[in-house]
Amino acid sequence: MIKRIWCLLAALAVCNLAHSSLFDRTDYSTVKNIFSKSEPIQLLPFVPNAMCLGKIETKPYSERNYGTPHGAFRPYLGLLQSLGRAIAWDMRGRFEKNEAFRTKFEGYVEYLAAAAQDKYFTKNKWVKNGASPAYAQTMILINLSFFVNYMDLNDLWKNSQRAEVIAWGREIYERSHYDHHSNGKRPVDRWPDTVSKAAAAYMLWGVATKDIKIFKDGYRDFLSLQKKNTERWNVQTAHHGTICWRPRRQ
Repeated sequence: MIKRIWCLLAALAVCNLAHSSLFDRTDYSTVKNIFSKSEPIQLLPFVPNAMCLGKIETKPYSERNYGTPHGAFRPYLGLLQSLGRAIAWDMRGRFEKNEAFRTKFEGYVEYLAAAAQDKYFTKNKWVKNGASPAYAQTMILINLSFFVNYMDLNDLWKNSQRAEVIAWGREIYERSHYDHHSNGKRPVDRWPDTVSKAAAAYMLWGVATKDIKIFKDGYRDFLSLQKKNTERWNVQTAHHGTICWRPRRQ
């Protein structure tokens, strides 16, 4: 299944290499067919191992998602790290048959469901010379996509947890756009690294939740980077815990 996902993305990219228009002429019928299947689409081979486990952070935050000055501490980073670390705790618990590890993971899921209800990091405020709040939201969405996928693959949700987290992710997605919630900033004002994160976040979230609209949104951002590639950008593949396209100047 994983090979199918990346082969699909490669095929979509090849189909669009010949034109530089931002108008999306892509045939999404293959994507729609994959999304129509009942089973979750596996994003990664979640394989347990004996690596050291990091601290899972459960600090209380709020809706505020303020652009911080470059180099300053960014509160959302704790959430990003903990999403991945929580998965590691559960996999380790399964691997070693350690119920204490799995109990810790279940506690984190409860924390995350409460965070979703409180809509953490959904109220943007742009600060002069500060980092983009929308960039932070796409980073959250990338890691949240893997977390949701892991939960779905292992059927670990309880009660309304999934619905709450999906609704939260959907709002993060909506608010990460520059055409609203952005103090007048427009999509054309986005730096290429922000576009690359949006492309990765929206496609991953689209696959994890089987939302074709959001997947298309991410793929169109990828096409816009592809257009820049033919003009003045060299698009590279980078891996820093997630897969994304990272542009750099030639």
